[in-house]
Order: sequence, then C-alpha cells, then structure tokens
Amino acid sequence: MPAPDIGRDFALAEAAVREAGTLARAHFSAAPKSWLKDDDSPVSEADKAVDGLLKRRLAGARPDYGWLSEETADAPDRLACDRVWIVDPIDGTRAFLDGQNVWVISVALIENGAPVIGLIYNPMREQMYTAIAGGGATLNGEPIKVSAKADMADCRLLANAAQMKHGQWTLPWPKMNIQRYNALAYRVVTVASGRHDAALTFSRFHEWDIAAAGLILAEAGGVLTTFEGEPFAYNKAVPKHECAIAANPDLHAAFAAFVARSRKSDPSGM
Repeated sequence: MPAPDIGRDFALAEAAVREAGTLARAHFSAAPKSWLKDDDSPVSEADKAVDGLLKRRLAGARPDYGWLSEETADAPDRLACDRVWIVDPIDGTRAFLDGQNVWVISVALIENGAPVIGLIYNPMREQMYTAIAGGGATLNGEPIKVSAKADMADCRLLANAAQMKHGQWTLPWPKMNIQRYNALAYRVVTVASGRHDAALTFSRFHEWDIAAAGLILAEAGGVLTTFEGEPFAYNKAVPKHECAIAANPDLHAAFAAFVARSRKSDPSGM
C-alpha cells in the first residue's frame, strides 16, 4: 500500500506538471528547435526544458527518490530506490512539432515496481487526468471510467491501421472506427475516460510512455497488458516493452483472444 505521505507527493507532482504545461505551451507557440536522437525519434528544446523543470521540482524535492525520464541519461542508482519518478516531458513530440494538440506531459510515481501516482496533462486542451492507487481516476477532478463496449466490431479504436493489414495477420480484423494519436499515454487515458473503447500499440515503447497512463486506466476500471496478457512492471534495468492492449476487461479479452488466434508466429516485421 502507498505510504501515508502519498497525498503530499501527489500535490507536489500536480503543481510541477501544471507548471511544466505552462512552459510547454510557451514553446509550442514559439516553433522550438528540434533534432533527431540516435534512434531517429525527434526531440526539441521544449522536451529538454520541460524535463529540466520537472527534475528540479520533483527530484529536487524528493532527493531520495529515483529518476527515470526519456530526456535524462539513465542512472542505475534508481534500481536501488523504493520510489522512482518516471517522466515523459512531452509524449507525442512529433505531434507537438507538427502543431497538433494531442501531446501530453506524463508523470508517474512508482513504489516497489508498481505505480502509485499517475498524472497525464494535455495543456492545449486543458485536460488533467489523475489517479492515486486505490483512489479512482479523474479528468479535471471528475471521476472517469472505461466504456462498456464488449465487442471489437464497430468499437472506437486508437491504433496504427497500417499495422493491421491482412497480410500481417492470419485473419482479417473486424470493422472498427480507427483513429491514431502519436502519444501513447494520451491514447491510454482517452480509453480510461470512455472517449475511446480501446487502444493498441504494435511498436516498442518505454516505461515512461505507460507508467502514469496505465495506473489511470486501471483506476478507471480498465486493463493494460502485453499482447500475451502479461501486466507491466516498472523501474526495470531495461525499461522497454513491446506491444500493448488497453481496454475495459471484456473488450481487452476479445482483443487478446483475436491476437492469440491471428498473430503470426514471428511479429518482428510489424
């Protein structure tokens, strides 16, 4: 169970995330400089500025907590910490640089490998998704829950439709209403709020993409696992994962069963 000071940690994180949102909005309006990282993913001066602010506010206030962020060089000393901040300063950098408003700031607090606090903030839409383990999930302070949709057919799905072509699978996918957001964290929390029914990702991703969003989804009654149905653990030595399903329990089971029947034995080409 979370320690008694979880409320203070949540208040600290919420204030830091809101301040980071103000900073990110300023950069969004100013066409920030950007470049490619070694893995060919984009990064901008906005990512770096927001990361620096969050680290000063969070790690500065809790020096005994570990730190894992997309834009900070990883330090193995986090593995010895009971509590670890896991941060994505801007999830959806491509959308950010393209002038789209579907990027978010993600902050999670992990305790002994499990998330106990999650905050996802979209400052352009003024949407703050939050959760504390065992306390439910909210959007702008109002409780949220996943949809009741149980069938894949005609569900509102967030995914990359190009990765669902029949040639990559042994069975055709049912007809669904498919949209795509660049930010994985945003995909998951819109499922948590019931705006969409499910989200799939077929690509590799990192703990900072799902740590906060996964808690929010769980507290809203949803499920986030690998394609094989395994839950995610956090603060691992190699903080990487591959493929995920996010949905309410019934719809999650339907997607997992379809993937098990239809997925090719070697999905590495997807």
